Amino acid sequence: MNPLNNVEYPLPFQSSLPPILPKLQPQIPVTKMFKMAPSRIFVATMIVVVSASYPEFTPGKGLPSLEELGLTSEQLFTTPPPALATRVDDKYTQHTRCRSSSEGSEYAANVDDVIACYNYLVALGDYTCRERELCRIGSAKISGLNKNGHRANLGWDVPYVFSTAKCWDAALGLQWIFTNCNEGGKVMGYKEVGGGEYLIAATRSNIVFAAVVDPRPVDLWKIS
Repeated sequence: MNPLNNVEYPLPFQSSLPPILPKLQPQIPVTKMFKMAPSRIFVATMIVVVSASYPEFTPGKGLPSLEELGLTSEQLFTTPPPALATRVDDKYTQHTRCRSSSEGSEYAANVDDVIACYNYLVALGDYTCRERELCRIGSAKISGLNKNGHRANLGWDVPYVFSTAKCWDAALGLQWIFTNCNEGGKVMGYKEVGGGEYLIAATRSNIVFAAVVDPRPVDLWKIS
């Protein structure tokens, strides 16, 4: 009989030390542990850019739009009005008129709106401004008129002879108006321009002139 048969051997991996921890529960996978970790809180500062709004601009019938001129309404209002030199042959400065004391502010336009139309006419340059509305923006309406009002109608089927002016000259007349007819930021007046019978008028947008409108087609607007 082998004496070693009565010797008790410890089981594999069995330690003689007392147990330290109780049996643990199944461990959570590492990937899940990351998902369950508290998420970090990021505080983002939101920057809100508030762009200024400008009144709607409407060009005269047949005249180029702001897009065609590469302009925006913002530029019409934020660009300082360029100072135009007075024409040497402008001999008609006596045909001018500003708002009289009997005419209230309901006839006048805000000077900023008038200057916006002025910047538009300057951009038109050599375009032909005819007898019709040229620009409307905000409270302002800029119109081309005939100083004689076409009153010499003989009753025959004879077309009116409409007056015209380069839009550059119209802008020059409008410069005179918002410079000399500006009362407390309100503008109303007219001035003859271009050495002829053409009048440029600045009024409030709701003013209607009892005048004939030049009916010529759009393709005659620009002088070749």
